[in-house]
Amino acid sequence: YNDWSHGVVWHYHFSGRELLDLAGEGWRVETSRRGGLLLAPLVEMARWPFYRKGILNHPICKELDRLFDFDLGCLYGPAAYDILLVLQKV
Repeated sequence: YNDWSHGVVWHYHFSGRELLDLAGEGWRVETSRRGGLLLAPLVEMARWPFYRKGILNHPICKELDRLFDFDLGCLYGPAAYDILLVLQKV
């Protein structure tokens, strides 16, 4: 849910261009990596109750983390859930 009128953004997906813009001038992308698509969003939803109760060390939560990490390791290209930019100061 996004409520831009009050300056509150519950959840937002940045593009690579937007992330580079946030870094400001004087940076160039050295490399980028995109991963996660199929399992990552589902795992995030399944982890929510554990997060709310502060029990992230629960065995089920740890298994969910393993699934999330596996999905992040899969390269899905532009459709990916996550993006990592490695920037270098120019």
